[in-house]
Amino acid sequence: MPQEFWWGVMMATSGVLLAVQVAAMVRRRWHRSRRRRQGRRARKAEIRAERVLRKAGFVPISDQVEGSWRVIVDGEEHSFDLVGDWLVERDGARFLVEVKTGRHAPSIRNRATRRQLLEYRCAFDVEGVILLDMEARQLRVVEFPDL
Repeated sequence: MPQEFWWGVMMATSGVLLAVQVAAMVRRRWHRSRRRRQGRRARKAEIRAERVLRKAGFVPISDQVEGSWRVIVDGEEHSFDLVGDWLVERDGARFLVEVKTGRHAPSIRNRATRRQLLEYRCAFDVEGVILLDMEARQLRVVEFPDL
């Protein structure tokens, strides 16, 4: 085969590889930008949540509440650090509040949200957990009757 043919193959291959690299870079930047926007939105919602909680009669005790939980799997202990958005109190009962924004996360039908609330209920010494939907400004006390 003529040398020009191989040069053409090499140039086409190089072009495809470059296009794939550029596409991957653009995708990574887009995802990073999206995560930053979501993070800023979530932080703003957590700050605004204090007003919503007070208006509903809850007394905020602390925000960004740290806790830990341990599980034992086949005799081996695993510990997990957790951070809840707010610890609040009303009528002598303490609740851990998880603040959510967006279309899907504030729903108890969202598997990740439901599991997170269950984990918080088990890990923190509270009477219950509250799901705060900041889009709708709606508080929902979530109970797990079988615990």
